[in-house]
Amino acid sequence: MGDILSANETSQRQKLIKEGVPVLEGAFWLHITPDRLEAYLKPPTQNPPLLSPEEKISLRKELEKWGLVRILDTPKYQRDRIVVAEGTPPKAGQDASIRPLVAVSNSMPLSEERIDYRERNAIVCVQKGQRIAEKIPPTPGTPGMDVFGDVIPPVPGKDTSFKFGQGVKLSADGLYLEAEQDGVLLYENGRYSIKPSFVLNGNVDWDIGNIRFYGKKLTINGDVKRGFKIWCKGDLEINGSVEDEVTIEVQGDLHVGGLIKSEKTFIKSSGNACLSIVEYAHIIIGQHLCVSDYLLNTHCEVGGSLRMAHEAKIVGGKYYVKGSIVVGSLGSSAHVKTVVRAGYDQSLHNTLEELQIKLSLAYENFDKIGKILRTEKELREKGLLDAKREAIFKRLKLHYRKLLLDITTLEEEQKALKRRLGLLREATVKAFEIVYPGTEIWITNRHFLVSRPLKDITFYCKGRQIVYRQNG
Repeated sequence: MGDILSANETSQRQKLIKEGVPVLEGAFWLHITPDRLEAYLKPPTQNPPLLSPEEKISLRKELEKWGLVRILDTPKYQRDRIVVAEGTPPKAGQDASIRPLVAVSNSMPLSEERIDYRERNAIVCVQKGQRIAEKIPPTPGTPGMDVFGDVIPPVPGKDTSFKFGQGVKLSADGLYLEAEQDGVLLYENGRYSIKPSFVLNGNVDWDIGNIRFYGKKLTINGDVKRGFKIWCKGDLEINGSVEDEVTIEVQGDLHVGGLIKSEKTFIKSSGNACLSIVEYAHIIIGQHLCVSDYLLNTHCEVGGSLRMAHEAKIVGGKYYVKGSIVVGSLGSSAHVKTVVRAGYDQSLHNTLEELQIKLSLAYENFDKIGKILRTEKELREKGLLDAKREAIFKRLKLHYRKLLLDITTLEEEQKALKRRLGLLREATVKAFEIVYPGTEIWITNRHFLVSRPLKDITFYCKGRQIVYRQNG
């Protein structure tokens, strides 16, 4: 089947479709439907009689003579016909489709100028290289077969294409949309795009939920309400306040214009930070910190310098700063315990402590092995140095030499760390206004307890002490 038909065969098929031919000595007429999917007998009257076994045998031979191959073993009796052969219709292919891989609400268009997040209720972010959508290719469909055994080709599915804009690209195989950069994923008019910076004109609250932001900058023109969390890969600007029990982690720079409050609030920034007011919170800043108003009973760790406005205050709390500290005033007339440490590098101190423990252990083992090795000569002279003891001493000598090398290496590391510690001692603590009694000043491991009010001064290291001078 499937060969090129002869002119006679073509003529026969056309006759079967258009007119029909008599079979079983003219008792029935054989017809083929135009789509060639059904062959049937047309009886002279309705409600055709059942075919006898002999008629079925004769009929099959006649059907085969006319080229039919999809002959039914059991004919199907209908009101006005007997179906004797059936083909299989082709199945059309499925059209191509786009399947989202990231859920993006499209209930309303997004705009950076004004967004009603009570309707959108989400900020969807993606990372560079992340797949956003997938194209399901069209299928070719399934071929059919007519009553003559010829293949009927299916209608293939229609193809489609992605629609995308800024920040989005096609994968190498053309089957996926991928993020070209970190940012907020938008879906407008069937088109994907990614914005590296985004503005939220509202609060971070129950309508928004926790935020996990990937991009260059996230700006929040509102407050961060109690208990919510923000994780930001880029820079973060909050123009409102930060309430209690909030957690904020920023890989870039941080700016908070309003009040940050509560012992259970934790804020960490790997970059620089600019804050206004902080009360009781736990703050960790990877680089430099500037404060415009005051810090109250705050636990603060700064990897660079801490610089505050001339009138800004530090009242209560503990402040660990790797660089120098510049502030308006320190402590309070109520003698609230205030501890500031400049030139402080906890990791450096920890490394020095660990190194000192290793050195102490190495010195101790070196001395013990040295004492044992000094007995070798005495044992040899007394003839007590047998082969077993000789082998032990040999191993001890090897270990002794290794310990000596280890001690030399550790001492060099210790010197290098102490040099770094020496550089940290160049840090200063400067107060433009007043330092109240009871304030503790540390510069690296040097300590100074303020016993009387001191105005407009700078603390610095001199030798093994902290001293102060008037600001000039």
